[in-house]
Amino acid sequence: MVEVAGVYNHREFETAQRSAARRLFGGVVAARIAAYFLLYGGLIVVAVGLLGLPLEGGLKAAVTGAGVLLYLTAGLWACRRFLRSRIDRVLARIGYPMASQVSYRVGDQALTLSADGCETRIGWSVLIQILETRSHWVFLSAGPTIYLPRRFFADRGAERVFLAAALGYANPAALNRSPEARKFASSALEAS
Repeated sequence: MVEVAGVYNHREFETAQRSAARRLFGGVVAARIAAYFLLYGGLIVVAVGLLGLPLEGGLKAAVTGAGVLLYLTAGLWACRRFLRSRIDRVLARIGYPMASQVSYRVGDQALTLSADGCETRIGWSVLIQILETRSHWVFLSAGPTIYLPRRFFADRGAERVFLAAALGYANPAALNRSPEARKFASSALEAS
């Protein structure tokens, strides 16, 4: 059994989810962002027309459109900041732990995440993929997804040993979908 442990901040989970989504759905996310820009651009043109601003002055329309887009972007950013701070205050008030001591164990039946008296297990038969992001290893399964911070490892060697152990139990389909994890752990697999 191989184990790694550390303190996990509740904000880190959100960051891990975003980076995993970018890795898995990067093209879709980029297309969605482009669609929003087109939508906002269309709304700006309609708003400029309804307000009676002269559309023949292309520069004036562009400046107005850029100003509206900047206003919308700043407004969305400010709302997100406000909501995040509000959520943090509510969580603190109800006693939600802002950080937890967690451990990750590779066993012969499953990958187990233990935190504050709770356990989450991913059986090796339902593992779908081990995904590498800059800051986490993401264990996707048919049930829960486990985000393992890379900073929990003492060094790259310990990280390779942990991944090699996990890959040693992973089902063949998950192995095929995890080429980055296999490549990263290959030096530990060759040494054993």
